Amino acid sequence: MNTELNNKIESTLNSFNEMDRAEVQPFFQTRLMARLSKEYEINNNNWFTVKKPVWIIAALFVLLIANTIMLTQENKPANSINNKPESILQGFANEYNLSSTINY
Repeated sequence: MNTELNNKIESTLNSFNEMDRAEVQPFFQTRLMARLSKEYEINNNNWFTVKKPVWIIAALFVLLIANTIMLTQENKPANSINNKPESILQGFANEYNLSSTINY
């Protein structure tokens, strides 16, 4: 059984010796490298290319409107309590029903 397997392997390897070498067309490597570099440039620059200036103008217009809206908004305080230390302490005392009277 082992000799039968060795004979098949030998016949397969000998068939490679009888094959002709594959030949490529002239300038195949040059054309292939040009195509690969073209694909590389397209894939790397695709996310940032803007084909028409109208997209740039539209984006600037949207940013201008957003900035105008943000600047015209009134500054509303985040909390109704003033940020003075006295008012913070008074709010804490009121929350926990503490009296902040001082006796001399």
